[in-house]
Amino acid sequence: MAWLRSVAVAAVLVFFVGGASLAAEKEGDAGAQTAPSTPQSGETLKEPALPGETAPKNGALVPEQLPPKEPVPPAGGTANSGQDGAEAAPGDTDVQRKTETGGGAAESQKRVAGDDPTFVPSGITCAGGRTPCIVDQTAQALRIITRTATPLYADADEKGTIRSDAVAAFQPTFVFERKDLDFSDPVAPKGWYRVGYTATTPIGWMKAADVMEWRQALLVAFLHPGTGTDRRMPVLQFETREALKEGVVRANDRVGRAKALYDTLSASKKPAGVIATEPPEFIDIDDRFYLMPILEWEAEPRYEDSHYLRIMNAVPGSRAEPGEGTLEDSEVLKEPLRRDGRDIKDLRVDIKFVIDMTGSMQPYIDQVAEAAGKLASRIENGSPGDFAKFGLIGFRDSVEISPGLKWTTKNFTPELVDAGGLSDLLKNGGQPLAADVTSDEWREDVFAGVRLALQSPWSTESNEDGNVRRVIVLIGDASGHEADSTKSSTGMTPEHLRQIANQSNTLISTYYLKDGVAAADWPVGIEQFSILGRNQSSEADGKLGSHEIEVTRIGELSFQFDSIAKVVEELGKLVAAGNNKGAKGFAKDGQALPRSEVPKGVDKDSAEAGAAVIENVFRAAVIEYLGSDGAPGKDFMAWVHDFDLQDSFTQRLEIRVLVSRQVMDNIIRQTQTIYDAMVTAKQARMDFYTALQSVSAQTALGQDVTADATLGEQGFLPKWVSALPYRSEVLGLKPRALAEMSETDKHLFEARLKSKLKSYQDIFNNSGRWIELDEGGDDLQKVTALPLTLLP
Repeated sequence: MAWLRSVAVAAVLVFFVGGASLAAEKEGDAGAQTAPSTPQSGETLKEPALPGETAPKNGALVPEQLPPKEPVPPAGGTANSGQDGAEAAPGDTDVQRKTETGGGAAESQKRVAGDDPTFVPSGITCAGGRTPCIVDQTAQALRIITRTATPLYADADEKGTIRSDAVAAFQPTFVFERKDLDFSDPVAPKGWYRVGYTATTPIGWMKAADVMEWRQALLVAFLHPGTGTDRRMPVLQFETREALKEGVVRANDRVGRAKALYDTLSASKKPAGVIATEPPEFIDIDDRFYLMPILEWEAEPRYEDSHYLRIMNAVPGSRAEPGEGTLEDSEVLKEPLRRDGRDIKDLRVDIKFVIDMTGSMQPYIDQVAEAAGKLASRIENGSPGDFAKFGLIGFRDSVEISPGLKWTTKNFTPELVDAGGLSDLLKNGGQPLAADVTSDEWREDVFAGVRLALQSPWSTESNEDGNVRRVIVLIGDASGHEADSTKSSTGMTPEHLRQIANQSNTLISTYYLKDGVAAADWPVGIEQFSILGRNQSSEADGKLGSHEIEVTRIGELSFQFDSIAKVVEELGKLVAAGNNKGAKGFAKDGQALPRSEVPKGVDKDSAEAGAAVIENVFRAAVIEYLGSDGAPGKDFMAWVHDFDLQDSFTQRLEIRVLVSRQVMDNIIRQTQTIYDAMVTAKQARMDFYTALQSVSAQTALGQDVTADATLGEQGFLPKWVSALPYRSEVLGLKPRALAEMSETDKHLFEARLKSKLKSYQDIFNNSGRWIELDEGGDDLQKVTALPLTLLP
């Protein structure tokens, strides 16, 4: 685990530095995008404050300590004076400052026009070493991050005097000059940087091969590779953008080009233009944090929402020699597509049953209890005593509308129990668990049950080895209330709950029971349950963790619940025996798992499809476990595409932004203001921008509102979002445009906003989501890697 701590130390710099996109190839990359940077309130500056810079104080999140709506510019400057008017990327500590010659992007353009010999292409302007170089897009000082064992030279001469043979690794450092830079060789870039720890005095030179430019707080996470024979091919990492873009993505025969590269890899040969592959073991970033920063990105207009990403495979303390860890390394080339993981004997599973406990459900609760009883006796004899722990969550509906229901959700297992304990809870001493009254409609508060299961304690929280897999089994015969319904206690959509499940590394298997008296509910319920069952492995191999069953098929229901017990029993036997070979076989869907015989009179195809659902979920759990002890490759730079090279519609990499708790708190408050304004406008029958002005005046934002400027331009949401590879429906919205929406569109927009707001609040309050990167720092300095799709 030592390397993990090193990665955490490195990630501090995402939080405190922000960094920049790596300088483009020698002639520059006009299409590359970067994120701007300014300081965030509540964060501690890691070096002496510069002129005009004030170190903010840390403290509790109270109104008096809310950050200003815009960064405070230094004397003589203007806030957000970058090219796109963007403010800080989350976690950055640079401030707006001018160069001696006038400052900012505008002055940079003058120097370009005047053919200033000190100007270096790629969007960076230097002033001959007198002051730090400036990032043209943001008018901010350029910094680099030092790699492990980086020497500091007195001059730009490798044979000259060495002032320090190893400066502090991953130290944020100002750049005063850039000399002879050449990144045509991604493994061994050439050139020099003149650097200094303050903005006033340069102290020496560092080689380009020893540092990284990084203007963003963006990083990449690999998505689940899928299971068994449908396991996808690994993401390929290319030496240059052109080799990826023109050689594969834009090729007339894209699929054929990609297949040829994989065929070459399978023959243990290095494909032309490819420098490395995705690590053979799947590492879930939410289960085991790793840092793979995005140094540069470019949108691919031919394919919606796809990007070329220049990434840094960074493992602090594990400096790669040229070629090491890449396909130049003969050991890596031997088996580039697979590698063994950890020992199966240490695997443990937590399984929470989330069950609709309204009156119509008691017969099915009894069947689950019977299956749990069978499971208890089976795993007692063939599994380690602590192999499987179980939880039970019940959900009903709003007690405000139907008081007789007594509760909306209930956690029967504050501490998880064994299978026997689960069986006892479900049998409830012979008394029904289902309510003896009904709610006022068929729909129930399904999402409240799922949310409680995700939030309530798991044994993973006290397990430091990361060897526990989380599974939720959802059973119900009704759809959930929409996010904007007054009966929804969560205000969340199934999509956002699914994202939270992904973030907490939780697999979900769903069973929607189709009752003939509520056929009108079937389409909505099946869709909602299937969304919740779209585990990350489902996105990769198309195997959803959801199934629907007609309640008249009593035999099939019993078979499905018995299948859950059967698959847990089988996995428990492999764990008890420490059978790694058998575990790998378990993870391959080409290998049949033992099943109970399908009862007579039961539709065999439907029954076996349902059994496959829970089998696929546990296969995914085993794959995640076997791969979770892997380590990312050595530190080198490469270009990747975030969508499958053989399938342009399937995403393979997820772009995330590292945000601090302080930044998340700001997002919550700003999103809350917009949501409250929508509610006020609806209730008071006023224009949205009038309502926004009224609500804003009552908050710390307090700014004037105009109808024809976007919410982003008016500071109601972080403007750095606009510089990310993400299209925000909120940031570019004008109050007048929202006011002119149809009532249906307003309704849908409000529901989406409310759901995201609830997601932010859940993330903020979930201590397990936040990583402490700076020992001794307060809670505001903790960070999480937030998927861009969760941004406003």
